[in-house]
Amino acid sequence: MLTKVKIAGLALLLLFSAPTSAQEPPSSLRDLTVRQALTNEMTVRELFAILNEREKASNQRFDGQEKAVANALSALEKSTANALAALDKNNAVALTAAKEAVTKAEVAAEKRFDSVNEFRGQLKDQQNTLASKAEVDTRFRFIEDKINSIEARLNRTTGGFDAANWIWLALMAIAGVVIVGAQFFRNTRPAEVKGR
Repeated sequence: MLTKVKIAGLALLLLFSAPTSAQEPPSSLRDLTVRQALTNEMTVRELFAILNEREKASNQRFDGQEKAVANALSALEKSTANALAALDKNNAVALTAAKEAVTKAEVAAEKRFDSVNEFRGQLKDQQNTLASKAEVDTRFRFIEDKINSIEARLNRTTGGFDAANWIWLALMAIAGVVIVGAQFFRNTRPAEVKGR
């Protein structure tokens, strides 16, 4: 049997766990308040029934909360897993794109270096095939000397022929003037003279 202390403890537990209601008679054991329980002189079994009912309600509420928390955690885990999968996929795509970009950049750099090497080869070929400045200067001096010697020889030999050339030129000019004058005179005569 329970002692009065235990019953008082159970009554206090009921007092703090159940809402106080009006003074009307309880419709069920659940609506029973501690004051009503003490005034109605409840039996221990009735008190235990009330406690068991409230414990069952509390357990159901806590079970519901645990399920809600478990569902929320499950949804959070799923969304986190989906986000991580999407992030992994995006990282894989970005990594692949970066690798392709690096490969393209390496190919472009290789082509540029090939063209630079080709240009260097062309410059080297030009250096080997083109004449040097000293060689060109020597050849130009040789040509200038030849021209100067030919010019001096012409000046010596054409000194007597200059006067003859002038005479021939003057005679040709006079002959041209005479021929043009005759043609002009012939074309400008009056028509009567022509008809005779």
